[in-house]
Amino acid sequence: MRKPKAPPGTYWRNNVLWGQAKIKGQLYRWPLHTDDPKIAKKQYKEDRQRLLDRSYQRHPSLMFAEVLAAWEPYIKQQVGEATLIRYACSLAQLQPFLEGKRLDEIDGALVGEIITERQLDEVTNATIKRDLVALSSVMNFAVLKEGLASNPVLPTMRLLKERRQSIVLPTDEQILRMIARAPGNFAKLIDAGWRTGCRLSELVTANRPQLDHARRQLMLTGKGNKVRVIDLAPFDGY
Repeated sequence: MRKPKAPPGTYWRNNVLWGQAKIKGQLYRWPLHTDDPKIAKKQYKEDRQRLLDRSYQRHPSLMFAEVLAAWEPYIKQQVGEATLIRYACSLAQLQPFLEGKRLDEIDGALVGEIITERQLDEVTNATIKRDLVALSSVMNFAVLKEGLASNPVLPTMRLLKERRQSIVLPTDEQILRMIARAPGNFAKLIDAGWRTGCRLSELVTANRPQLDHARRQLMLTGKGNKVRVIDLAPFDGY
């Protein structure tokens, strides 16, 4: 089916309309989250006006809390429930640094302060980086919707190095010991995970239609919405 003509200032990207505008020499592009040209035209006009207002400082910089409130319904359409929970936890950890701040006060210096203070509290770089990813998501939204020139979190976050520890896999004997000690269905979950290599979240959310008895296969939707087929062949573990 042929797509309808994109309204002025918008263009098609896959099956979604995007807006673009050049303001004070800087090119902005952002998703309009619709495939309806009428809705896109109205949304583009509002978004472009916001960009103009921010670029020419026609009113004071928004408070970070205002941007956060606008980001919350937006991000719910972009990521899964587990990621939403993680973002909420991370932003709660950063709240003391962000409370009462205007959007233009969230800069590289503040990000550096967050890293230094959290390192002094013996928080690992991996955790700090995970928390900054949540803040970066809010700032990316501010770039798209509020006319912020750039995301100040990304450059500093990229310099934060993680020290990854080697993963030591348990032996068969250790797994059997854990299964023997686990209560009720937890023992069955461990056993099933061992037999199939499935993640815990994949097992607990699996439904009957995903199980093909004839072929002895289990179809799962895992991380990143990737579909995997697990072969339920006889297991030689014990």
